[in-house]
Amino acid sequence: MKVAARKAIKARKDYHTLIRIVSQNPGVPYRELLRASVLGYGTLERQLALLERLGLIKTHRVGGFTRYYTSDVSEKDMELLYYLKPRA
Repeated sequence: MKVAARKAIKARKDYHTLIRIVSQNPGVPYRELLRASVLGYGTLERQLALLERLGLIKTHRVGGFTRYYTSDVSEKDMELLYYLKPRA
């Protein structure tokens, strides 16, 4: 199997892992997502950016905190969850 094919397969698993973590923990902070995913900083950044561009996750930034939600969470719910969840 070629290196590019292996990377594509691994990336697909990483995407599913990230979506699972975000769906199980709505409003998960970036650092917590970094720890839970066991990905490197750059890899996580690129994959989150792609998932956001594809409309699979949403990013909510308030007061220096970045939190991640699945695309089915409304803006109103994001705001509410932001204030209910403890800050990392």
